Amino acid sequence: MSPRDALKARVRRISPGWRRSHAALVEHLSKLAPRLKFGADDDPVARLVDEGVSLFGFWSDEAALALHATMPSKLRGLIPARHFRLAHDVLTRFVYPHMRPDLKPGGYAPPQMTGFHGQHKDAIADFPDVAARSLLLEAFQPRPGETVLDGGAFLGFGALALRPAILGGRIIAVEAAGACVRLLERNITANGATGEIVPVHAALWSTPGRRTLKRQFAQAASLIDEIVPEGADETVEATTVDQLVERFGLARLDMLSLTINGAEIAALEGAGETLRRWRPRVRLAGWYKIDGQPVAARAVECLGAAGYRTFVGPRGNVLGLPLA
Repeated sequence: MSPRDALKARVRRISPGWRRSHAALVEHLSKLAPRLKFGADDDPVARLVDEGVSLFGFWSDEAALALHATMPSKLRGLIPARHFRLAHDVLTRFVYPHMRPDLKPGGYAPPQMTGFHGQHKDAIADFPDVAARSLLLEAFQPRPGETVLDGGAFLGFGALALRPAILGGRIIAVEAAGACVRLLERNITANGATGEIVPVHAALWSTPGRRTLKRQFAQAASLIDEIVPEGADETVEATTVDQLVERFGLARLDMLSLTINGAEIAALEGAGETLRRWRPRVRLAGWYKIDGQPVAARAVECLGAAGYRTFVGPRGNVLGLPLA
């Protein structure tokens, strides 16, 4: 890091505004870091010693290195700079997985949660209606034996976090980006989860076929040009939720989770038979806009037509429960 960049990092560290906006991130990384043992071969790994889980991920990019430089000195001593991106992902995807809308860092308002994701700033606890919160907290509790389809599985951290709660169940982990799929498969194997977590290298869409994925670093990839307008082109096979249910011979589907960077509506359009027959609870990232229209608004229409009651959080997080 250049002297100029080091000075910028120091200024941010002592800025009251920066400390407020990153308060949740600093606190929760500080709690997590002592639980992690870092290592590497070709890929960096963080081992959660108390849980016996090994999580392989990406090395820190420039953005992660810059963020690491703004952290308090004690925290920088606990997390190596090159592993900071990985530690950040462990926090935001394993400790607080996207498939658990009942979980979020407590005690912080969204402006204090810079570095966390939309799911964490718009969890069930953020829904204004008390009765809805109670209903959703009960409905989205994972249970033993459940089958889950995780669209946008990334590196599989969320699937590994959910695995003990659905003991005896199965997670179909769908990921489009090849670089992420390699690490997803490695994490499944390293943690002895073969068969319980099934990796699928594909993009979820309304119809099958080959599509172009615009890909940047790590999770920054989308089939929608508006979401990721620039990057490398990666050709990927698209499939539908209905096709996957048939392919794996699923006799039940308890939850459909979609965090696929703007392709959520297309995925719902390819899940018509699954929604009708198996009636899974649904959670999806609805805060994107496609052609100027919020994904959340279109998701409400799609799920309503399929006989679902929908709940939309203050920032567009969408949860759906089947009507009796």
